[in-house]
Amino acid sequence: VNVDFQTLDLHNMEKWITRAVSSSVHFTGRTISGMSIGKGNLMCRIYNKRIELKVKRATAKEDFFNRQWGLNSRDQKTPVVRVEFQYRREALTEFKTDDLERIETLDELKQSLNGLWAYSSKLWAKHCEHDVDRCNNNQSRDAVTSPFWKLVQLVSFDGENPNLWRKREKTQYDNEIGRA
Repeated sequence: VNVDFQTLDLHNMEKWITRAVSSSVHFTGRTISGMSIGKGNLMCRIYNKRIELKVKRATAKEDFFNRQWGLNSRDQKTPVVRVEFQYRREALTEFKTDDLERIETLDELKQSLNGLWAYSSKLWAKHCEHDVDRCNNNQSRDAVTSPFWKLVQLVSFDGENPNLWRKREKTQYDNEIGRA
């Protein structure tokens, strides 16, 4: 809340370190309204929630979100940026914790939310303050995380924070991150 999507320069892919191969910028009219990183089993969407609600004319939803955001129900000007990560089942089964060989049930997913968010926002995708030096073999070392993305990384869900890591078959090509 109170973050303007237009000022964040999120659509500039030179400021991203990500394991995803694809990305796209979305427009509403001539205004950049959002973007997505990755596709398929794991992806990130970042968008101006106000524009989405306005386009869909979702007044009931807008009232609901205003209450959630602590805003006046008539306030339609305060900017709001939404960040969401989508994991399809195939991607979820690649993750394991100290207690789980893989995430398979809704309860296991709920217990793993903090770990999944940390993986997504710190290892899988990271927005930087400045353009990333692509000639550097270790891009992450010199890249400074943007203030907005530091806020994203601080998100915490109720529940545990287990150690979580991603395991993949080495022979299978992973289209989302472009590795064999």
